Amino acid sequence: MNQVVRIFPEIHDRNGNFKCFDYDWLRSEWPASQWEIRDPINPDFENPDFINFDCIVAPGETLLDYPDLVEDIKKSIVIAVELDKNFHERQLTFQARSVSAITNFAYHLMRIYREIIGMGFSSPSDLDAVSVRSLLQRLVQPEHISRRYAKRLAAYFDSVPLSEIPVAIHHDNRVLSGVKQQALAEAIGVTQFRTCLKSLGLIKSVNRQLQEHYTGVKFDTELLERDTDPDKSSEKQVRDLYRVLCTFHRQSISLTDFVHPLVVDPFLDTNPSDAADRALQTVEVRVSEGRTRDIPIPVYLTLLDAAARWVLDYADELFELERQMRDNDTHKKAQNRAVRVLSAQSNQIGKVASPFPLGYYRHHQENAKESKYSPEFLAIFQEYLEQGLSPKEIRQRSGLNKSQYLYVTRIINDYYDQNVEHSGLSLNYALYGILPFCCQLLLLCFTAGRESSINDLRAGCIRRVAGLRYINLYIPKTVRDYEDLPTCALVERTVRVLERLSEEGRMLWDHDKLFQFVDLKGDSRLRSFRFDNVASRFMDFIDLERDEFGNHWNLNEHQFRRAFAIMYFYRYGSDHETSFSALMHQLRHEDWTMTGKYLTQREAGAAFRQIEEEWLAGILLKGRSNDPELESLSSLSESVQKSVYQTDLVRPSQAERALKKIQEDGLTIEFLNFGAVCLGLSPGRAEKAKCAIKDGKEYLVAFHKASERFCDGCPNLVQCSSLVSTGMSESDSLTDLACNSPILDSVIGSGDVNDQG
Repeated sequence: MNQVVRIFPEIHDRNGNFKCFDYDWLRSEWPASQWEIRDPINPDFENPDFINFDCIVAPGETLLDYPDLVEDIKKSIVIAVELDKNFHERQLTFQARSVSAITNFAYHLMRIYREIIGMGFSSPSDLDAVSVRSLLQRLVQPEHISRRYAKRLAAYFDSVPLSEIPVAIHHDNRVLSGVKQQALAEAIGVTQFRTCLKSLGLIKSVNRQLQEHYTGVKFDTELLERDTDPDKSSEKQVRDLYRVLCTFHRQSISLTDFVHPLVVDPFLDTNPSDAADRALQTVEVRVSEGRTRDIPIPVYLTLLDAAARWVLDYADELFELERQMRDNDTHKKAQNRAVRVLSAQSNQIGKVASPFPLGYYRHHQENAKESKYSPEFLAIFQEYLEQGLSPKEIRQRSGLNKSQYLYVTRIINDYYDQNVEHSGLSLNYALYGILPFCCQLLLLCFTAGRESSINDLRAGCIRRVAGLRYINLYIPKTVRDYEDLPTCALVERTVRVLERLSEEGRMLWDHDKLFQFVDLKGDSRLRSFRFDNVASRFMDFIDLERDEFGNHWNLNEHQFRRAFAIMYFYRYGSDHETSFSALMHQLRHEDWTMTGKYLTQREAGAAFRQIEEEWLAGILLKGRSNDPELESLSSLSESVQKSVYQTDLVRPSQAERALKKIQEDGLTIEFLNFGAVCLGLSPGRAEKAKCAIKDGKEYLVAFHKASERFCDGCPNLVQCSSLVSTGMSESDSLTDLACNSPILDSVIGSGDVNDQG
């Protein structure tokens, strides 16, 4: 038997041919232009993803026009999954052990092939050492820069008359008209223009020219602002591209299955990681450190408080209002009026994040002008009424018939209560947009589940065992199966709200998923909601503080898992070694180091870093702190004492400079769960810690053991009364969330997240 077959039976049949079938994670036929991908560990998990090989690689050509290349790409994907799954010790560099990892590998590999074709080569086999170096230089740039999207598009517009540019016209203006971007992309041989601001600017410019030729047709001419700069390279993407290229090369030299293998080693004298580090120094980088930036704790608690109020306080009234409106078959304006009148009777008006009174019935009516008559026309009409003209004379002057006259009269007299103040939300959007968002937010926070786990929740997932609550979640990445996790009353309430929201959809479409709904549009279509789209609108609705760049905070599952870990310790402390094991089990981590990352200075400390700096800045701005217990800082260096005690500053910019000085001198503060801080991470202080663990020549601080009893008497412990609870009372909505932690109570009390009204 062929040696390759003996070593790699997972991908070869008994005759030594590459197997193009029998992969339970691949649910499509091998020749298909789009593959459906399942979890390699648990293929029965019902959250597939798709790989589309029909991508544009050149003007008028897609990857499917290169069948040999598509075959090699498909084989590379299978090898990455099958050999990594069972032979990852062979160091093929890219671990494709999940649905997202498989799709990322595939699309990164297709990006590499697009660059190779864009360089004028027909396959990876054509590359020599010089062209491989050129390929590496191109991969370190965003694709729209390396493949010169804007230059190609400008040349196209210069060569084609305006009348021949493909355009989509919508005369009713419900959808903005504009150039057909997909047709443009096919014409010039690029994938899409979404990330290329220069190309989008050219398209909007052409749209403005077209608008002059089409009277009464509205074109898409506004360029949207972006939170990130797409012209900067993504650090993580560059690293992944280099790893995929390395993987494909190692596959090429280890196996004989490719029609066009990559023979030249792209990383002959180095490794992908070091090569990426050097390459990234030559371009502007959009830093991605592998962790999402944490939201400041008061902002985070404000967001959770608002979400909890929607689930606990407002959901039932929204459901009751929906029940009253479901059978209302009147026209749009009457529906909107009924919603305003009924919701204006709510006792929740004026409370934090309250949706009442509502303004509309269906969400497509929000903030829309409900009259087809211009304000100028209505003003003239009102003058006619005030002059005492007869209805007939007004109709003659205005050109209206009797029904139109009556309609305009109702508008003038505000018959539909359009001028009544309201929240600006529709009943439909409140129920099937914001409420599911709040549910998902709370579930992410209080279960520590990942986004895929929460999105997969099913009816009946809450179970009672011996009087305790459990939630049945799919555990990706590690367990790859459904398990019961202990949970709390707020999670149970949240699931009950989702079950009520999804009830009609589950009955009509015979499924049990909680995040698919039939909303108030009346067409019985199954719908879901986009978490990211609702997030920014909800943040604006509750007037949530933005970051220092004026952007909305990015919400990510890792933030919630970190916050869960931190708040777990603030709630339960760490008096017992079992608490760390319990947290590790709740997060379904495979070993303690994964959990430890959430509770060390790099992770847990970073979650409080902005709070810490604001606290220190406050001390500096006021001069010497009034807290006498800070005298225990006297064991630190003279430069730190001078910065803390003797600096008399009046401007924030000066405080920032002083803070930088403190940080440079090595003052590192870690917040502890019982209203204290630890200085154990400051230079030279780890070995003095009571909890110090010696690892070779290095001392490590065991923060997960911190407790008031254990840390008592430690020279690194600083008891700070300014961190102890203010004793402020909590609102009803926060009662279920209270965690009896001095530091969290203090944050809640000082962060204006309570409803004092």
